[in-house]
Amino acid sequence: MTEIKLAHLDDVTVEYYVDGEGLPLVLLPSKGRSQSDFDEIVPSIASQGFKVIRPEYRGINNSTGPMTDVSLYDLAAEVSLVLDTENIKSSFIVGHAFGNWIARIVAVTRPDLVKGICVLAAAAKGEFLPEISQALAKSSDLTLPDDERVEFIKMAFFGPNGDATKWLSGWYQETKVLHTEATKLSPQDEWWDAGGQVPIFEVRAELDPFAPKERANEMRDLFGERVLTVEIPNASHSLIPEQPEAVVAALVTYGKWLFIK
Repeated sequence: MTEIKLAHLDDVTVEYYVDGEGLPLVLLPSKGRSQSDFDEIVPSIASQGFKVIRPEYRGINNSTGPMTDVSLYDLAAEVSLVLDTENIKSSFIVGHAFGNWIARIVAVTRPDLVKGICVLAAAAKGEFLPEISQALAKSSDLTLPDDERVEFIKMAFFGPNGDATKWLSGWYQETKVLHTEATKLSPQDEWWDAGGQVPIFEVRAELDPFAPKERANEMRDLFGERVLTVEIPNASHSLIPEQPEAVVAALVTYGKWLFIK
């Protein structure tokens, strides 16, 4: 059964959810999206010996705080707040897409809380193709008709066999703007290597336009042997709704290895 909890610090409140008992595993969703993206996989992970912890971003449900002049470091501090509130000493932090940036910064700022991180459907470093950036922006534009948005969602997030209608909902526009602005205040080179020490588990999506095949070895080339990469076939940037069982298997297998190695 999911526990719903709150963590407070000054003018920030973080709503978060806890499922299961055991090895602490934190899930962080994509830009402007909520923890509901993980609902399908949480019961399976929790049933295999993990305490799954899921903080919501500001602007979603009961997570509140300033929505301007916020950096990625501020957002990472909220993850640390939740872990401190739960008295967690070392965790496996899994960030999907944008969420992996937050995971990396927690590893930089609070390495004591991080056993390792997973970059799940992580974008390659640098700028994206203009058409992909446009599709990303228009996917969450609720002023557009659904049939038009579905095409953009499919281009950015789903493979040819995926059901892009699954992501017509679940967007929090104010939070997405917050994330975009926070990125501008947080130079990538400061945190891209996740502090240079923690193990990194890269779960690639075979059809991800944000991490194309020709750049498949980028993480390993940059960070060496602390990176382990697996690729999940028949999935694009959304990854989880397309291949939930494969994602669970990857996270559980690596997470257990991480804590016993």
